Amino acid sequence: MNPHTASLLKFVSVLALSLSPAALAATPGDVVWGTGTPPKNLGPCKAIAAGSGHSVAIQENGTVVAWGFNRCGECNVPKTLGPCKAIAAGSSHTLALREDGTVVAWGYNQYGQTKVPATLGPCKAIAAGNYHSMALQEDGKVVTWGYAGYGQSIIPETLGPCKAIAAGYFHSVALRDDGTIVSWGAGISDTAMDVNYGQSVIHQNLGPCKAITAGRYHTVAIQENGTVVAWGRNVNGEIDVPETLNSCKALAAGNYHTVALQDDGTVVAWGAGSRVALSLNNHNQSIVPENLGPCKAIAAGSYHSMALQNDGTVVVWGAGTKNTGTQGKTK
Repeated sequence: MNPHTASLLKFVSVLALSLSPAALAATPGDVVWGTGTPPKNLGPCKAIAAGSGHSVAIQENGTVVAWGFNRCGECNVPKTLGPCKAIAAGSSHTLALREDGTVVAWGYNQYGQTKVPATLGPCKAIAAGNYHSMALQEDGKVVTWGYAGYGQSIIPETLGPCKAIAAGYFHSVALRDDGTIVSWGAGISDTAMDVNYGQSVIHQNLGPCKAITAGRYHTVAIQENGTVVAWGRNVNGEIDVPETLNSCKALAAGNYHTVALQDDGTVVAWGAGSRVALSLNNHNQSIVPENLGPCKAIAAGSYHSMALQNDGTVVVWGAGTKNTGTQGKTK
C-alpha cells in the first residue's frame, strides 16, 4: 500500500468515527444540554445516576425522570416502565430495575447494550458502562451483555456469588459475598495498551470490601473498615484518595474524578475538576458546593457529579450546569 492510499484510509476511518453515534456522546467540551439542571417539577427522590451527558433520578413514588444529553434516546424513559428501585447510566444508554426485579434498558444500542437477555432472572442491582451493561441477580449471579471488545462482558467462570457490581468504560468489577473483588476487561496485562492502566488488576493488600465503583480507567473500593482504596489511571489525581477522608459508605467514579460519601453524610470529591487538578478535563466536577446538606446517595458522570440530599432533593455540579462549584471547595 502506498503512503497516499494509507493516508486516505486513515482519513476515512477518522471521519467515520466522528460521524458515528458513539462519537456523539458528551465530550470534555460539551458543557450544555442541561446535564446538571434537574426538571423544575422533580419531586423528592430516592436514587440517582449519571451518564456521559445525562442524569437520571427515581422519585419517591418510583417514577424515573431523565434529563440532559439525549442524542441517542438515553433520556426517553419508556412510558410503560412502571415503578423502579434502581437506575444506572452508561455513556449513552440507561438501565432501570423495576420493583419486581425485572430490568429495562433504552438509548444507544449499537452493541446490544440495551437488549436485556430474555433469560435474565429477578435482579437486585444493575450497572452500565460505556457500551456494556451488567445485572446482579437475586441469587448472586452476575450477567453481562453488550460490547465485549476488551472482554468486559465475558464473566470469569470462577466468579461465584456476588453482592455488588460496577461497570467502567471498558472493564467490569464484581464484589463477591466474601468481600473479595474480581475485575475483568481492559486493564489487565493482555489487553490493548491504549486502554490498559491496571484498572482490572486488584490493588495489593486489599482487605475485605463492602462497596465498589468503576470510572473510565480507574477502580475504587471501600474496605469493611470504611477506608477507600483506588487504582488504575491517575492522570488527573482520580486515585489520589485524600488523607483526610473519613470512613465512607458509598462511592461514585466519573471519567477522571472520584466522589465519596462519608458515614456522616458529607460528600468529598477529588481528581479532574478540582482546584489542584486544572486540566482539559476540568469542569469543576470535583468542587463540592458549600451549601450541600447531608446526603444519602451520590453519582458521577463523565464530567459532572450528583448528590441526593437526605430530604430527597437532587444537587448537581460540573459540566452542563450553572452550578460550577466556584463558590464551593475541593476537600
